[in-house]
Amino acid sequence: MNFFEHQDQAKRNTVWLVILFILAVGIIMAGAVGITLSATGSPGAALLASIGVILVVSVGIAFKSFQLRKGGKVIAEQLGGRLINVSTQNSEESRLLNIVEEMAIASGMVVPSVYVIDSDGINAFAAGFSTNDAVIGVTRGCIEQLNRAELQGVVAHEFSHIMHGDMKINLRLLCVLHGILVIGLTGRVLLEAVSRGGSRRSSSKKNDGQGAILLIGLGFLVVGYVGVFFGNIIKAAIGRQREYLADASAVKFTRNPEGISGALKKIRSGNALIERANASEFSHMYFAQGVSYWFRSLMATHPPIDDRIRRIDASWTGTSESIEPRTGTANLNLSVEPGTGIASNAGLEALGVSQLAGAAALVDSIGNLTPEHAQLARQHIESLDPALRQAAHEMCGACALAYCLVLAEEGCEITDLGDHQALLVATAFERLEVAKLYPLVKPLARHLRMPLIEMLLPALKTLTKAQYQHFEATLSALISADGKFRLFEWSLYQLITQSMVMHRSEGSLTLKQCTRAASYLLGFMAKVGNKSDEAAQKRAFEAAVTELAMPLVMPSTMPTLESTERAIAQLRKLKPTSKPRLLKALASCIQSDGVINNNEIEVLRAIAESLRCPMPLLLPQSI
Repeated sequence: MNFFEHQDQAKRNTVWLVILFILAVGIIMAGAVGITLSATGSPGAALLASIGVILVVSVGIAFKSFQLRKGGKVIAEQLGGRLINVSTQNSEESRLLNIVEEMAIASGMVVPSVYVIDSDGINAFAAGFSTNDAVIGVTRGCIEQLNRAELQGVVAHEFSHIMHGDMKINLRLLCVLHGILVIGLTGRVLLEAVSRGGSRRSSSKKNDGQGAILLIGLGFLVVGYVGVFFGNIIKAAIGRQREYLADASAVKFTRNPEGISGALKKIRSGNALIERANASEFSHMYFAQGVSYWFRSLMATHPPIDDRIRRIDASWTGTSESIEPRTGTANLNLSVEPGTGIASNAGLEALGVSQLAGAAALVDSIGNLTPEHAQLARQHIESLDPALRQAAHEMCGACALAYCLVLAEEGCEITDLGDHQALLVATAFERLEVAKLYPLVKPLARHLRMPLIEMLLPALKTLTKAQYQHFEATLSALISADGKFRLFEWSLYQLITQSMVMHRSEGSLTLKQCTRAASYLLGFMAKVGNKSDEAAQKRAFEAAVTELAMPLVMPSTMPTLESTERAIAQLRKLKPTSKPRLLKALASCIQSDGVINNNEIEVLRAIAESLRCPMPLLLPQSI
């Protein structure tokens, strides 16, 4: 299955989860009605009990959903996680951040925030509603006991969960199980209330009503916790198969089975336990079994670790001998001069017809990462000046870099910075940072600008609401200062602003329901590569329509920033299996004239990210 089929399967799994939940609540309700009838003999009381079950479960789910509304970071914090500072000086934490950053840039995904859990066991997890709010958590034991190849295998496993939509299912499981758990907690509260009431009265004054409440409370307690027991079995069944898939994806991405199998072997020799009181609540999210269960065969949320190792390494005999993993990287024959920002492939300025397989291949590569993608991302990062890398990891530096990229696109000279009216919106410290960084950003190779944008996103996410509003206002002022609609500025603005938005809803629309938005976006892309040639624009649009196999009419006017964003906002609601058709139609637009350029690739990647379809780097051999 590809990325889009996995997303669609995740959506279907959510439907099954809802069905199972309804059945579970129905069984709980029947149990509550039966207990109430036995205790009171009143049909009215039984009806109230059934209504009470629905109300209590609904409140429990609503409370948990509200608690998790900010996404993955809430779970990391509840597990006692500490956010790793993106400019950390700790060598082990820096190694982990580098691996996460490489994988995110390679995949075209927003770089996740990374948390460390204070636990000696080797474990990790990914959590969030979408790629935009995803976080990766690792235990202290994980970063201290694993070498780079093993740590890369674990991180690749978690990236698979992010890319395949497992995180959203995991969060919904949390909410559902909490709703059922509240039934048992309600029973406990009733029992405690009766116990306190009984201690204040003599046994001769106890009435029948108190006995009925005692029986109802005991019944709710039993029914609720039995529901949680079977709910955990469902949770475990859903989780086990996803772990096999994530292991296979990690091997495919790193092309180094010894990496992830080495991590699993170290867990087998040691442990993966997360030493937190609430660790069991999140057990289905971990890389390995993080909690112990009495009924391991039923309740285990992960397959047996020996089975996982054998699926990766068929020759494994069951011993835990130490191995030295291979590097798992391939040679792309790209010479990079460190610190210069110049690679031997000078970007995409004008790619010939014989190289055009890459644009359509980009769509097929979504969610299908390779070691070559990771190596290219690493080379892009290493070719950036160290001062740029450091600034990208600092809050103020990240803001200044975004401003510098806009100013560089507008062709500003260094001597013009002090007179730039839009720059006056920035704070005095930001202006100093811009003056310091601009000489490094202005000559930056074009193909390194997008990776730099992706590198600075985690630092921007640390801005407070007021700070982000100031940053966004300054960025908008810089973009609109010259009164021109520049495609790179649009792409930059889309990537930054969309990375800050959390999208929880799943798409369900078809392309036929979004024809106007689709025609508008395809018309926009047709004009991206053929600014003044109306005949070429028409040919590009017709090529896209042919690929899409739908009758669409090309819009007559050049789109504005606002109208393009409205079209993308509607198309974001497409169901997963409809999105690749649209993206391939967009790719057909940029291929129609036999030449693709930086603007077209940058816009295509920005649109893909806005549609929640992170597009990997374009490999040199693919273009």
